[in-house]
Amino acid sequence: MITSADVVVIGSGAFGASAAYHLAKRGARVAVLERLGLASQTSPRAAGLSSQVRATPSLTRLARRAVGKLASFTDETGQPLRFTQSGALKIARNERDAEQLSREVARGAAAGVEIDFVSIAEAQQRLPILGARGIAAITWSPTDCNVEPSELPIGYCRAAEKLGAALLPHTPATGFEIGAGGVEGVRTPQGTIASKCVRSGSTLTAMPWNDTQRRSRTPMAAILSSNPKPLSGRFTQTPTRSSRRSPLTLKAARVRMSHSSRPAT
Repeated sequence: MITSADVVVIGSGAFGASAAYHLAKRGARVAVLERLGLASQTSPRAAGLSSQVRATPSLTRLARRAVGKLASFTDETGQPLRFTQSGALKIARNERDAEQLSREVARGAAAGVEIDFVSIAEAQQRLPILGARGIAAITWSPTDCNVEPSELPIGYCRAAEKLGAALLPHTPATGFEIGAGGVEGVRTPQGTIASKCVRSGSTLTAMPWNDTQRRSRTPMAAILSSNPKPLSGRFTQTPTRSSRRSPLTLKAARVRMSHSSRPAT
């Protein structure tokens, strides 16, 4: 059992595993705590679809950068990742949603993301199962992509391990050691790991150790959390096994899930 680390990462999903890899790549001594199996929880169950045009210019630039990282993942880390840049269609079913697509096209142009309106006939060339009824507008973004989501977090974990990170599956974080300056360690059932920097691999509100954190009065500034803003409800179902193997089916799944009028979940 490791007894100290420069950074303790709690959670081995996509966010936590990526943080562990990039920290280890910069020479930090990293320990990754995971209460269950490595990369076994929500990240492998994601849809694996990437839409680059987001609600703000900053998020759009971040999403564009993420696609670049996914494209170069295997070359950078040496780990396998099924990556398909098949593009994506988005459908508006009414004029209000068509206006939203217009705003996305403008944001994409400003950020350098290739996206534009296409006709129904052009969309059907890319997605033959698409019906023409009830469509107000369609956009096409050829550089949007899809990946096999189960390969991403475990790939980052293995790459981080090769750089010296300690991977500790079935090792939950049960609390924190707090000193005058803030966090001094992370408690686990196997003992305490001394560290002055703790990075959450998930949103704080989803963590089972929130109550422990409140009881110990951990300074929030001492916990580095990605705390990502929830995405829209476009991707609300996981592709079937066949859709994960077929870019065309994934694209079809994306069209079904991209109706702007659907409420977020």
